[in-house]
Amino acid sequence: MSKIVDAATAVASIPNGSTVGCVGVIGWVTPDALLRALGERFRKTSGPSALTFYFPVGTGDAQGIKGMDHVAQEGLMKRIVSGSYINPVDPTTGKRPELMRLIRENKVEAYS
Repeated sequence: MSKIVDAATAVASIPNGSTVGCVGVIGWVTPDALLRALGERFRKTSGPSALTFYFPVGTGDAQGIKGMDHVAQEGLMKRIVSGSYINPVDPTTGKRPELMRLIRENKVEAYS
C-alpha cells in the first residue's frame, strides 16, 4: 500500500481540536496545497474545527502562495502560535493577509 496520497486525503483525518504544525517561511517550502485542501474541507463540511496552528513565521506571500490564509477562517482556526505575523501587502488587492483581520478582531487567539 502506498503512503503517498493527495492533499484532500491527507487532511481528511484531522479531527476537531487538533494541533497542526506547519513549515514554511513566507513562500518558501510552504505546504500550500495541503493548507488549501484543509481550508476547502472546512468550507465544504464545517470541519475540522477549533484547530491550533504552529507556524515558524508568517507562511504565504503576496505572490500567489496564500499559505496560512487558506486556514484563516473563523471556526477552523482557534489559535495560532507563530514567530511573526509580518506578511507583505498583496500587490493585486492591496490587502494584508486575512489572518491579520481575524487577529485584530479577536476572532482567533494569537501568540508569538
